[in-house]
Amino acid sequence: KRGVLGKEKLRIAKDGFPSLIYDNNRNVKSLEGIEKFQNLENLILYPGKIRTLKPILELKHLEYIYIKKNPISDFEILGQIGTLK
Repeated sequence: KRGVLGKEKLRIAKDGFPSLIYDNNRNVKSLEGIEKFQNLENLILYPGKIRTLKPILELKHLEYIYIKKNPISDFEILGQIGTLK
């Protein structure tokens, strides 16, 4: 399915926290499938065509999200994620 996360790179940042960094790819349209990364703590997505953040509600360890240059319409979802710092 084109435009959906599928070729993501799971990187361990210098601080040792699991991070998904999906940068410089304007074709990403959906976060569908992100729930498979249950231990994900850092999510970096830019630029893209992501309109909804709903799939990240499944990420119970997410602490940091960077989503610059995406046409997101439901930022209120971020308030439902108690683990964000």
